[in-house]
Amino acid sequence: MTDRIQVLEQEIDRLRDEIDRVDSYAMSIHKVLWSILPPLLRDHEKADRLHDAMKFDADRYEELEDHPERAKPNERKEDYEVGNQLYHHLAMMNVWPGVHPVEAADKVIQHARTKPRSFRSDG
Repeated sequence: MTDRIQVLEQEIDRLRDEIDRVDSYAMSIHKVLWSILPPLLRDHEKADRLHDAMKFDADRYEELEDHPERAKPNERKEDYEVGNQLYHHLAMMNVWPGVHPVEAADKVIQHARTKPRSFRSDG
């Protein structure tokens, strides 16, 4: 039984390492997007079309976060999470026409106060 437990503990450690690598990779993608998108999109002639698509993701994420019972079959709020984050980040960077960056930042702060993010525990 002890050998089996050791094997399972090793597998858990391996999976944690893999999750950490994938998480790090995803965060590096976010950093790149957050760095290059604002100057590319600001004042772009089609920024309003992209705004509408990303606003949909942000609104849908928030709706499913507040009302998970409204999800369609096989729909998860996580499907919209990246679009939600990117939409709000770009709003705070003054990319979206007609969206004031201070108001966008206030909304993010208010959301953070009412919906604290939970983090994975390694313990």
